[in-house]
Amino acid sequence: MFWLLVIGLVHLCLFWPGDILTLYAILGFPMIWFVNKSNKILLITAGILILLPIVNLAVMHFAKLPYSKLFFTLDTAVYQYFNMPVIENNGNKMPNFRAYLLNQNILGFFKMNLGNTFGRIGMILLEGRIFKVFGIFLIGIWAGRKILNGNLLTNKPFLKKVFWIGLVFGLPFNLIRGYLEFYAVDDMTNKFMHSTCYALGTVPMALSIAAGIALLCINGNLFLRLFISVGKTALTCYLVHTLAGIVLFYCFGFELTGKYGFTIVMLIAIVVFTGQVIISRIWLKHFEFGPMEWVWRKQVYGFR
Repeated sequence: MFWLLVIGLVHLCLFWPGDILTLYAILGFPMIWFVNKSNKILLITAGILILLPIVNLAVMHFAKLPYSKLFFTLDTAVYQYFNMPVIENNGNKMPNFRAYLLNQNILGFFKMNLGNTFGRIGMILLEGRIFKVFGIFLIGIWAGRKILNGNLLTNKPFLKKVFWIGLVFGLPFNLIRGYLEFYAVDDMTNKFMHSTCYALGTVPMALSIAAGIALLCINGNLFLRLFISVGKTALTCYLVHTLAGIVLFYCFGFELTGKYGFTIVMLIAIVVFTGQVIISRIWLKHFEFGPMEWVWRKQVYGFR
């Protein structure tokens, strides 16, 4: 977890404010305390944590404790310290993220990323994502036990139940959340609805997808075998996504930011990912681990 945290912080502070590795590493430390807890404690705690983003928003709003605002303020302060562009929004100064995307100065890119690091922390706290992610981690411990000591990956009836219950429960909440995200008025009522849909929709949908993949694997789906290599090089592929995004979209690359809609951007993503599938398959024919997986393992286990 320590070395993943190091990798994540470098990625977050210097390259991509949307980094998730740092959060995963930080939550990995307290997760160790739950390794020997009973399945009942794991699932009850996970359920409570997954609902806490709603409580988190209520505390910030009704108790007047918007603690996430501190980090947004620090984000702006870093921008101002480095004389990076800021804009006015409802009387408050905030970083000009469009200027960040269109910036042509590499040094300025790193400076703005330092500020965006605080913005990322603020957004995670505002959403209550820490609670949800840790809840999912606890479900992961439970699932890992069932895989190692049970028949979770071959229990078709159970997987089918998870698939359909997760889909029926999660999909409507995610559709509502999508509407609230893009079309609804940004008032407090809709924020609470958004937070509720986030808490109730994301995890069931994720469990449904996971169960669906497990069922396809049981049925011997050959198409899924194409993705074995990127699963084994997941850390490398994740970081290469950032590199590809910088080269393709930023203004010291191919400057594609804002030039295309979602359809073309999705096609670009598919092309990049397809390239990763091919390259990772070739790489693993010659090496046991992906490049960053090798670096991570060597930092943990030493050069034995």
